[in-house]
Amino acid sequence: MSEMENNLANNPFSALFGSVSDAQRTQTTENDANNPEQPGNSLAGEGNTQATSVSSDDIEINNIVENVFSITLNQNNNSSRPLVYLEELGSAMAPKVVIDMATFEQALFERLLLENPRKHVIPVKSKSSHSDSALSDEVILYLFFCYGKLQDLKKAKPEKEFLCTMDSLVVRNAATALSQPDLYAGQKLDEQVIGLFRQEEYTSHAVSFLTAIAELISTDEGPEVSSRAFAGALDYLKRCIGSQPLLMVDMTYLRILEVWSSSSVLGEFLNKYDEKKIKRLPNTLDNS
Repeated sequence: MSEMENNLANNPFSALFGSVSDAQRTQTTENDANNPEQPGNSLAGEGNTQATSVSSDDIEINNIVENVFSITLNQNNNSSRPLVYLEELGSAMAPKVVIDMATFEQALFERLLLENPRKHVIPVKSKSSHSDSALSDEVILYLFFCYGKLQDLKKAKPEKEFLCTMDSLVVRNAATALSQPDLYAGQKLDEQVIGLFRQEEYTSHAVSFLTAIAELISTDEGPEVSSRAFAGALDYLKRCIGSQPLLMVDMTYLRILEVWSSSSVLGEFLNKYDEKKIKRLPNTLDNS
């Protein structure tokens, strides 16, 4: 008789089972459920031997990155949700498959530069509900989606300082996109900014997201650059409103103006907006 069988035989609760073997099977099932390396864990992909040597903190960070940003370095990831495989960084970091805070910034930047993220999605065996925004090739929309999920996580886990670091990097990448639109030539960034207010998910975070971007650009490059970064979005909004008779204007645009003005920073841009005097950033008008 094995040690487990002996322990169960002497356990008074084993009487609740038909036999010692039944109790043993139940014990084994419970142990499997508590094992983080079971197939439900994304690090337990076929051929991956790294999971056992990774700290629990890094595993938590990696899982949050997968959940929030839908990216992975594990080509054999068996997650139930669609994940974008970062081939360049994954190859450079092999055999490491965990995205920790040391590699997160580079991983996020590679994801943003992918022209067609869906081409890099690891196939999933079962259908799962997910937002199309998670796989979007529109940089502002994608970052906003990630920002919204991070706000919810920060409320649920205020003790996790790395969430604030992720949040800051999301805002910084969005600020870079709007202040240096040449990096994402061909993307209609101004339309994306206005489009944030049409998203059903995380709409309540639109003002705080854009305000954080504006404040960061103002701090790093000055208020004038920040104003110019958002001028294209106001140009686009003005054209949308002006293209319709007043009585037929889409009320969504008027609602956007109302919400926009609720932020002191964004409201200042609106008050000083003059399409003839504001010098636009390169490609801003082309992208709108």
